[in-house]
Amino acid sequence: MKTGYRAGKGRIFFLLVCLVMCVCSCGKPEEKQAERVYVPDFLTDDKLQGISYYDAVFYGDCLYYVDYLWNEETQTSEYALKSYSLADGTEEEKKLALPEDANISSFALGQDGSVYLALTIYHWDETAGNSGNEILVAKYDGEGSQVYLTELTDAGADNGYVYINRGGIAVDGQGRCCLISDSGLWLFDAEGNSVGSVSLSGGQSSVDGGFTSGDGTVYIIKENYGGDVFTTSLSPVEFESRSVGESVCDFPSSVSMAPGGENRVLYHDRSDVYVYDLQTKETQKLFNWIDCDINGDSVTAFGVLSDGRIAVAYEDFETGEEGVALLTDTPAEQVVQKEQIVVGVMFPDSSFSAAVVQFNKSNDRYHVSVRQYADYNADGENYYEAGLTRLNADLVSDSCPDILSLSSLNWEQLAAKGLFEDLSPYLEQGGKLDRNDMLENILEAYTYDGKLIAIPDSFMVESIVGSASQVGQEPGWTLEDMIAFADAHPEADLFDTTTREGVLRYCLNLTMDDFVDWESGKCSFDGEEFRNLLNFVKDFPESYEYDEDAPSEPERIQAGEVLLTTVNFSDFEDIQLYREMFGGDITCIGYPNSDGSSGSILYPMNLYAITGKSDQKEGAWDFLEYFLTREDTGISWGFPNSRSELETMAAEAVEQKYVLDENGDPMLDDQGNPILEGGSHGVGYGNWWYYYRIPTQDEVDMMLALIESAVPGTYVNDQIMSLILEEAGAFFQGQKSVEDVTSVIQSRVGNYVSENS
Repeated sequence: MKTGYRAGKGRIFFLLVCLVMCVCSCGKPEEKQAERVYVPDFLTDDKLQGISYYDAVFYGDCLYYVDYLWNEETQTSEYALKSYSLADGTEEEKKLALPEDANISSFALGQDGSVYLALTIYHWDETAGNSGNEILVAKYDGEGSQVYLTELTDAGADNGYVYINRGGIAVDGQGRCCLISDSGLWLFDAEGNSVGSVSLSGGQSSVDGGFTSGDGTVYIIKENYGGDVFTTSLSPVEFESRSVGESVCDFPSSVSMAPGGENRVLYHDRSDVYVYDLQTKETQKLFNWIDCDINGDSVTAFGVLSDGRIAVAYEDFETGEEGVALLTDTPAEQVVQKEQIVVGVMFPDSSFSAAVVQFNKSNDRYHVSVRQYADYNADGENYYEAGLTRLNADLVSDSCPDILSLSSLNWEQLAAKGLFEDLSPYLEQGGKLDRNDMLENILEAYTYDGKLIAIPDSFMVESIVGSASQVGQEPGWTLEDMIAFADAHPEADLFDTTTREGVLRYCLNLTMDDFVDWESGKCSFDGEEFRNLLNFVKDFPESYEYDEDAPSEPERIQAGEVLLTTVNFSDFEDIQLYREMFGGDITCIGYPNSDGSSGSILYPMNLYAITGKSDQKEGAWDFLEYFLTREDTGISWGFPNSRSELETMAAEAVEQKYVLDENGDPMLDDQGNPILEGGSHGVGYGNWWYYYRIPTQDEVDMMLALIESAVPGTYVNDQIMSLILEEAGAFFQGQKSVEDVTSVIQSRVGNYVSENS
């Protein structure tokens, strides 16, 4: 497992939360000026720490969750349903006697205080030599005594399993129970008798649980995959006719839902929270999670209390924080305003959202909000292009964000337009960031025309790896070198399962700037170099068909059938895997480039720039400095930008740490060897497995040298790539000469570059 090197928690206080008041049909409504806000109150009761929030639900004014108790007398574990009152902080516990070996898959609560359980018993059939499970439905009264226990007898499944997950049981207002799986529904009357089932298998949809609305109707949630846009639908269960009614609305895909009071449904998309009225069919946006100091990815349950407050349970794996917050609808004028900083992103990121939440909690002056531009639910398959259009419009308007995420963007093209602030003066003014401690090539990688555009908080290194005995000891080569290497080994494939487009992208990773100059708006695709490239990639397959019986990539490399592989290095232990794969010394030869220098590419993580149009530059830098120096208890991939942190990481990588006994001596395994702390871990490629060991100092030094020599890649514009492939297709199919197609490519791409420079 990769280990992180950052962590941080801020103090909690009340904060402004934007509430956009508007009404429209299903989907995301249009935004208006905030008139009211939701203010969070984070509960600090110790009784809310360390509980299982994964399966928690809000019912009435209580939080309910399953707990596991150890019985000292019987030396067995017991299940209990616990509740925490959000009104007075009192707790209640109901011990539930379950059948032997039964596990709780899901639970629901009846209006009379009864408890309904979906139970699973896993078993192994010695005679048949396979495994399966049994599904049972149980009801317990308000005191925890069992009322009925019914086995599901008609739950057939091809693989012997029926899966009942979280939200897999619901009870209507008459006490009738509905068991929900991906393949169907099973209905039970108030006495626990089976009254039929509804098949939901097949088609382009899957069931994602269900819940009971305020009027006692059971609804199931379906994820629909047909068409250009994925959706989430909500449909009522009709017990009398043993069927599922028509969808009440097509919501955006992958939303989480909960009852929102009488005839209302709450739902959120990990970013914003909405309420849908089942009678009027209208949707209203309530608030944004980040504006509530909550990371939407961490929300495990939410619901409406009797006094109208919204209760939220959260478990943030990025920060380690968990608990319950109560959100109160408040007039905006009653809340102290902060100076607003807007971060523009194409796509949301959970770790970044967690950092924003922590900054907002700890900063009394500034409040950071996140504006997402790419929206698959709104734009379907054209979500990236539509998002880029919205972003470009904002960048030249008064709506320009203060900070911009450069992930998935051609930052050099944007920098050529002078859109970004130079970060060097901020870095040199002194503060938490020490320029002298930062890796110089990391800073140089994101310097454009003398301006430091952005600073990544971490990075990985991408490279092409081959056997040193075949590609030589020294890294770096040109396109001509790669072609000559392939020609010298006609008996083997250059890469495993690589398509024509894939190889073309490999070759353009460090050479696209040789063909496109965004600053001048000119390009050069009609020369000999690009023609040679097309001639080279022509011999690779247009597509790849997966064959589960084919040998794995390591097996093909060791059999001499494959010469090279692409690697994304994120840890000091990675080198050893490829030494094993190639059976000896390796060379990170890198991607081909014009001068044959190091072709290993820096892949930045969390790369943000301050826009030149921002009127909150000081506040934007305060946030970036906080973000780049924060400590993080969550898992973090990659290498830190700090030289001192990188050296610490390198030293720890070769350190031998063992599990110690009570006397401080290393514990031994069955073979008498000391047991390494953290245990052994490995990686598998089909039938080929490798288990990692402690890296050698030589391997760590090799990785450090690779980091020092790595360079930033050039942005391979998808639109340009599409134009190239579209026109080059005639050459690949033998219909046109390479001269003809490169002439057309030069014209079409030239127009595109000129228009977008």
